Amino acid sequence: MLVDTEVTEQHFPIDYNPCLECRLCVAACPVGAISNDGGFNFLSCYTHNYREFMGGFTDWVETIAESSSAKDYRRKVTDGESTSMWQSVAFGPNYKAAYCLSVCPAGEDVIAPFLTHRSEFVETMLRPLQQKVETIYVQPNTDAEEYVAR
Repeated sequence: MLVDTEVTEQHFPIDYNPCLECRLCVAACPVGAISNDGGFNFLSCYTHNYREFMGGFTDWVETIAESSSAKDYRRKVTDGESTSMWQSVAFGPNYKAAYCLSVCPAGEDVIAPFLTHRSEFVETMLRPLQQKVETIYVQPNTDAEEYVAR
């Protein structure tokens, strides 16, 4: 990387695991990609979060082409899904969720509120994400599809 400025401070990778084992990431993940034992299902996460990077864009275009009218399209595709795809076309692919990162209290600026007011932290950071109505993307016949159905 080239930087056109003087570097006065150097940071090193942390030499410890910052995870507080609070499991908020597990509770926040809409597709169950993170398990209670710390396991991670990459395909479930990738399928949901990066749909615009995959064949999802092609699927969306085919849905438009196969729709007989605007009403027909709207029956097949939610406004949120259309907006997300349009934003990806205009600005580059976006994250669908990244809820695990949103609720994680392992950071200098958020650890104090979590440690001092855990229930308030959960109510303001986790609950809105759990209650959010949204389109969820999963591969058929996978653990993620089973998780979302529950």
